[in-house]
Amino acid sequence: MSDKMDGGCSLPPVSAEDEAHFQSWMKEFNKEYEPAEYQRRLRIFLETKRMVDEHNAGNHSFTMGLNQFSDLTPEEFRNTYLMKKPVYHIEPRLGDSNQED
Repeated sequence: MSDKMDGGCSLPPVSAEDEAHFQSWMKEFNKEYEPAEYQRRLRIFLETKRMVDEHNAGNHSFTMGLNQFSDLTPEEFRNTYLMKKPVYHIEPRLGDSNQED
């Protein structure tokens, strides 16, 4: 994300409407945060929502939406839910034409 959530830069204030939307989303997906984590997840959610809204305002063949992962950065999602490296282990089968006799 482009915002510095942990740095010294001041972030724009969050509107009451944005916070209400986040809290509604939290309820829908049964999310709870410690007070220290709440602001960080709110900012990530709002950045995701901005990206979704921006995309959906364009002329695309698909629409995007918010889901249970909308409070994760792309890096957090990748590290938590995607495989690091594909694992392939292919055993040759009897009768394969590329086996030597």
